[in-house]
Amino acid sequence: MRVVLDTNVVVSGLFFSGPPSVILEEVFSGRVAIVMTDDKFFECAVAGKAKLIVSGDRHLLDASGTFDVEVLPPRAFVDNYLQG
Repeated sequence: MRVVLDTNVVVSGLFFSGPPSVILEEVFSGRVAIVMTDDKFFECAVAGKAKLIVSGDRHLLDASGTFDVEVLPPRAFVDNYLQG
């Protein structure tokens, strides 16, 4: 079975017992496959007129430039924009 998990379900499953934890156990066992997409971050950036996403996620970093939005890892953001 393939599912999309809300971030809250993942965080709850990592830190607490209960249904979210059971779901993550099934994901880790391979019985449930999660569908992951980075579209939401680009959608948020475009809607908010942001030109930059800060993330260490390899998929996002590889997609840098999509919709004219640059993706930088946290260290590069700090070095390029906050150190002055």
